Amino acid sequence: IAKPLTPRRASVHPSMIKQQHGLMFKGPTPYGYDMVNGMLVLNLVEQTVIQSMHRMKAEGMTYHEIAHELNSKGCLNKRNTVWYTGAIISVFKNSKVK
Repeated sequence: IAKPLTPRRASVHPSMIKQQHGLMFKGPTPYGYDMVNGMLVLNLVEQTVIQSMHRMKAEGMTYHEIAHELNSKGCLNKRNTVWYTGAIISVFKNSKVK
């Protein structure tokens, strides 16, 4: 005699629940944050740089000019290399401050 088919319970890994609620992050650590025990925490120094970027953009500077300004001041990106236009654009896309 065959057993009746029962629907499978959907199981969700705890890390997926944490990701959905913004408590856990996978992937490269975005500029402005540090990874601590698999969770994103604010990096206050980098957050200050992000605020400066927004100020420069509000003053009419292009992304290229912002990159040039940060590089001229010796401010490095997350990988400790110089800023490029694409990286500045990514910071703006990922930034919650508009």
